[in-house]
This record gives sequence, C-alpha cells and structure tokens, in this order.
Amino acid sequence: MKQEKKSAARRRFPRWKVHVIIFGLIALFAMSPILVALTAGLIASVNDCQLDEGGVNPCIIAGRDYGTTRIMTGVSGWYVLWTPPVGVILAVGYAVAILAIWLVRRGGRRG
Repeated sequence: MKQEKKSAARRRFPRWKVHVIIFGLIALFAMSPILVALTAGLIASVNDCQLDEGGVNPCIIAGRDYGTTRIMTGVSGWYVLWTPPVGVILAVGYAVAILAIWLVRRGGRRG
C-alpha cells in the first residue's frame, strides 16, 4: 500500500524530462544568435570570404554567390543583445509557473 502511494506521487509531478527539454529549448533560443554568427564566421573563413558589417561582399561557395545571405547571418549576432535577457525571463517565468502548479496540486498536504 505504501509503495503504491510513492509510485503514484512520483508519476504525477514533476516530470523532469519535460522540464529539462523546455529549459534546454529556452537556452538554445537565448544562445541562437551567437551560434548563427559563429557559423557564418566559420563558413566565411573556410571559403576565404570577408565577413564584416560594412556591406555585402562577394562570397562564392560552390559556384554561387552567398554574400547577401552571409552578411545577414553574420549581423544576426547583434540579436544577442536581447535574446539572453528574454531567455532568462522565460526560464525564471517557467520555473515560477511550474513551482506554482506544483504547490497548487500539492494543496494543503504536508510531508
């Protein structure tokens, strides 16, 4: 009987795998501009292209000019000014929400 109560309580809440995935997605969102900008820099350096914010420079990769695309991905690093703060707000808000839900579901029970 006691084992059934522990098992039922364990199944109900929290579902840690779901929460870890959601926090991971929030972190990925917060860091995505850095990842995109670093990838653009890596592609530019491997293909001997110039990457700067001064304008569009030609960048020939496999016979096609990716200069415009490359500059847009390179400049996306500026989004890092707002995505980490938004990510922190989302993570704290989610943590508060799951704690509030847990407390409400727990009700007046103690122990």
